[in-house]
This record gives sequence, structure tokens and C-alpha cells, in this order.
Amino acid sequence: MDPTVIIGACSAVIIFLISFSKGKSILRYLVYLWFFSFNFGARGIKIFDMRIYFMEGITWLIFVLILIRMNFNILGEQKKIFPKITGISFIFYTIGLFIASSNNIELKNSFGEYKVFLMLIPCFYITYVGFKYFNLKIKKVLIILSIGAFALTIIAAITYFAPSAVSFLVPQELTTGESVLIDARSVDVKLEGGESFRRGGGSLWGILLVSAYLGLLLFLINVGRLYEREKPKKIFYLATCILIAITILINGQRSVWVGMLLGSGFYFLKKGVRGIFTGAILLGLTIMFLPSSIILRFSSIFEVNEISWAGRLGRYEVAKTIIRENPFFGKGWASGGSVHNLALQLGANIGIIGFLVFIAWAFFIFNKSLKVYKIQPASKKFKEYHLAFLTGFLVFVGPLMGESTINWPILMGPYWFFCAVLHNFNTGLIQEDSL
Repeated sequence: MDPTVIIGACSAVIIFLISFSKGKSILRYLVYLWFFSFNFGARGIKIFDMRIYFMEGITWLIFVLILIRMNFNILGEQKKIFPKITGISFIFYTIGLFIASSNNIELKNSFGEYKVFLMLIPCFYITYVGFKYFNLKIKKVLIILSIGAFALTIIAAITYFAPSAVSFLVPQELTTGESVLIDARSVDVKLEGGESFRRGGGSLWGILLVSAYLGLLLFLINVGRLYEREKPKKIFYLATCILIAITILINGQRSVWVGMLLGSGFYFLKKGVRGIFTGAILLGLTIMFLPSSIILRFSSIFEVNEISWAGRLGRYEVAKTIIRENPFFGKGWASGGSVHNLALQLGANIGIIGFLVFIAWAFFIFNKSLKVYKIQPASKKFKEYHLAFLTGFLVFVGPLMGESTINWPILMGPYWFFCAVLHNFNTGLIQEDSL
């Protein structure tokens, strides 16, 4: 049986049982389970001819359960839950759904992309309610994410370096990376000079990307934890750091590498002159000791004749044509297909105006959070956590611009969570006592 189905079924039973328990405090553990679910699921099941993924399903179930248990009173606080222009954003998202219908785009395809953005609503609600009413602790959330990342990355390392050890988990028939939980197959990518880069180690396009996206956030915080006095903790965090770094390298996603560079640059810049100096040394050492195949793999992103560009350029042209013909409101959700570029895909789907509204929404969250970070009088640890989430937000930018992440709820769910956490920093909901 598919491990994802087992996880989903167990989660549904837990949700059902907890819904009959008394008090709200027990829901805190259900929200912690939600964080843990970030690390599971690419495969889903079809409901009404539409594929629903594990993390997406548990997100909506927890959201509904919270509303029922809190007698829907939380709805009156929505001004505090979302940034100001969220409502305007959803006007354009919904218009895109109607335009798709008028252009005879199949409903399951158009709604399939629309619902990825619709997931923003339960993600923000769950995060808000968790910190305001359930007394969630940022430190515990990060521990859960660390455990999940450790599990994913150790599987990634095993499937890459010793695939026979997990061969029993691999389906006999060839399937895409998006539809398997564990995929031990690897792919050799041809590079200049006859060299090749062997990419693999787990699901190439699915859940391990989530681990990579969270990688910098966890890496930064875990590095700080290496100074823990307790030896078992120190070993665990050191192993997690090493495994995350290995996973990010071996999965071969250049967009993830771009996000890592962007996030690292921002992080060390915020650390001042000392941080810039440290970052420059680390970058130099990284380039010096990385295998040449990884350097060539990364540099190939600038070569338009590189094989992966062939398919992408065709998709870019389709999206550009749609934008030229429908500049204001686009042609509707799913009209552009999987473009592998956030700007072009949103531009084709909901138009230039809708895309700019989305960018303004994301920029508003990040910019305000950056201002709060600069002026808030807080402890060093609290500010470090805040900076880590700011950095983690930027790590997503690379994949958003280089992959079709907006087609997958399992990949965008953690991004909405990052946005929600930063928004809660902005409103002052996350304080020192949230550590």
C-alpha cells in the first residue's frame, strides 16, 4: 500500500478522535502534526476527479476542525490574520477562474491551480490560531521541521549512495517523481567537456524539494545549535546540517541553488561587515572544494542551448504569447501550463495586473517584517529566529522563478506558512514568549 495513503488514513483517524475531545489545548498537537505533514506526501488520491495531496487534505481538515471547535468566532478577526491586500489578490485569483471557464479550459485543470492559492487561507488561519490561542512555540515548530528534514535527507542520501538498500520502496513501473514517495532512481545529466552530473537521491521533483527549500532556514538555526552542551543534541544537529547540505547538492535543482545563494547573501549582509567577510570566505571554500560537475551543472543555467532550456523556452514563448494577447487579466488558470517561471505563469493565468498584485502582497509582508526586525527590541535568539524566517522566505524565490512550484499544493503550503509566520511577526503576535 502507498505509504502516503497510510499516513493520510492515520491522520484522518486522529483528527476524527480529537474532534470529540474537550478543550482547545489538544488541538495544539494537531497543529504540530500539520507541521510534520510538510515532509510527507507527493502522491494523492482523486476526489471528484481531482487529485488531492496528503498535506493539502490535512490542511483543510485542520482548518475546518478549528473553525468548528472555536464556534467560528475566529472569522471576526480576519483583518489581523491576513495582510491588507489579500482580499484584492483573491479578486484577481477568482476572476482568473471565471476567465478560464469562458475560454473552455477544463474545470479540474483551472481549479487545480486556483486551489494552490486557495490553500493560503487555511495556512494563515492555522498559523494565526496556533500562536494566538494554542500557545505554539517557534522552537518546537523548528524541532519538528528538523526531524522531518532529517528523515527526508537521510533517505535521500541512502537512495543516492546505496539505492539497493531501499529498493523495496521503489515501484517496479517507471513513474514520475511527483507521484512516488521514494524514488531511488538517479539521472545522469550530460555537461560540457564530456562530464556528467548524477542527480537523484529520493523523489527528484516532489517532497525532497520541500526539504531543500526549508534547508537554509534549518541550516542557519541548526548551526547555532551546534554549540549545545548536550552531546546527543549536538550530534543530531550536526548530522542534520550535513544531510541537508548533501541533499541540496545531489538533487541537482539549480533553482534551489539560486535560492540558497540569494538567502545566504541576504543573511550574511544582515550580519554586517563580519557577516559579509564570513560569507565571502564560505563561498570561496565552497567553490574550491565542490566537484567540478556541480560547478558545471550550476553554470549551465546560463547556457540557453543547454538541454533543459529546450523545453522551457517553448513554454516561455507560449506564456509570453498569452500575455501579449491578454495583458490585463490573462487567459485564466491553467492556460499557460507548467511554465517553470512564476512571473510568466501568473502573467498568463491572471494577467500582468494580477501578477503585480501578488508581488505587492509578498513584498508587503517581507518588507514590513524586515522593518520590524530592525527596530524590535528583542533577545539575540529571538532576532536570529526572525532573521532565519526572513532568509527562508527568500530561499523560495529561486524555485518560484525556476520551477512550476505554483502547480503543487505540497510545495506552496510551506511557502504560505513562511508568509504567515512573517505576518505574525509583523503584527506582534509572535513575541519572546513564543520561543
